[in-house]
Amino acid sequence: MVYHQNADRPGTLCRIPLNGRHGRSLPPKCVTFSLTVYENQGAVGNWASAENLVGFADDAGLDTAEFETCLQSGEKMERLDFNAAQGTAQGVTGTPHFIIVGPGGSEHIRGPQPYHVFDTEIQELLN
Repeated sequence: MVYHQNADRPGTLCRIPLNGRHGRSLPPKCVTFSLTVYENQGAVGNWASAENLVGFADDAGLDTAEFETCLQSGEKMERLDFNAAQGTAQGVTGTPHFIIVGPGGSEHIRGPQPYHVFDTEIQELLN
């Protein structure tokens, strides 16, 4: 999969505030951070620079020292690389991309699509 220069860092850093909180609801600060990143994408030339992302984390009230440590370590990149490899192996070429799996097989839905596209694919897989 090909990413633009700012694609991987925000996707990875949105996981930092979670610190392994799988299966739990997102703390409000994590939601605020994710929304801030989303709202600022492309706003300035290097919107996903380390400096800007730490600023977004600070604005959201996150522990910026912990955030910077994780950013520097690159520990979350391993999971992103794994997910990207899995997606590529399944034919994913970009985002958004959905793989709908049913008893009759699977179908790929590429790009942003209206509800009826999903509904049609799901109904076809169920029949």
